[in-house]
Amino acid sequence: IEDRNAKGHILNDYVRLTRLKYWEALFKAPEFVGQLTSNLQRELAAKVEALADYEFSRVNILSIQRDLSTETIASIESTILAQFDHLSRQHSWDKDSANVHYFNGWCTNKSWKINDKVILPGTTWDKFFGWRFWRIGEELRDLEKCLAFLNGGLSPEPGISQALHAAEQVGCSYVATTFFDVTFYKKGTCHIRFLRKDLLDRLNRFGAQRKGWLPPSYGRRSYADMDPTERAVVDEFEGQACYAKVMADPSKYIVESAGLLRLSA
Repeated sequence: IEDRNAKGHILNDYVRLTRLKYWEALFKAPEFVGQLTSNLQRELAAKVEALADYEFSRVNILSIQRDLSTETIASIESTILAQFDHLSRQHSWDKDSANVHYFNGWCTNKSWKINDKVILPGTTWDKFFGWRFWRIGEELRDLEKCLAFLNGGLSPEPGISQALHAAEQVGCSYVATTFFDVTFYKKGTCHIRFLRKDLLDRLNRFGAQRKGWLPPSYGRRSYADMDPTERAVVDEFEGQACYAKVMADPSKYIVESAGLLRLSA
């Protein structure tokens, strides 16, 4: 009996470890987690141990995808907002401004929107080994993924990871992808220039809306139907002409939460 129990335990352990192996492989597959930002991938990896008790099957995989979609939308919003803050207020001249009611309350628009070009710290130049982008690499990958979410889940090919790797190999201080290009400087900064204005506009609108800087009627009520206070905010944010384009096709400019996460079935 003891031998049978021991063999049973060994078999159960083997089955469990086999399941775990496949679940771990799935959670490392770009097709499954490639769009997730670094913090979301870490959260998902932390859950893999519990899945060793579940059969590795298509039904369970699809179930996890559905659950993941539901559970991570809020996290994706937080990640996009973190990028919005990082690229705007955190690196602006007046980042301590407390006025969040009117855009003209800031001395420079860098506090309430991301410009076409931003400057960030984080690059590394080594006189012996050349450029090393490990400090800024994860941040740029997360920025690319956030823009991919706002692009309907479509990521650029090749992406920033490949571009950074190639730049390190040849000692180049400039990289470019579909969404943005980056110029690195030995003083420890990088200049990011956005190449897709439509995605930058979506990112700025997403940040401004989630922070409550735009009126609730934004994108739902015409400029003429807004009250004077609402029109004043729109005037400061983008102007009547640009807002008319938003109203003509809201889905092109405004990203809803439910459309943020798209995983392959």
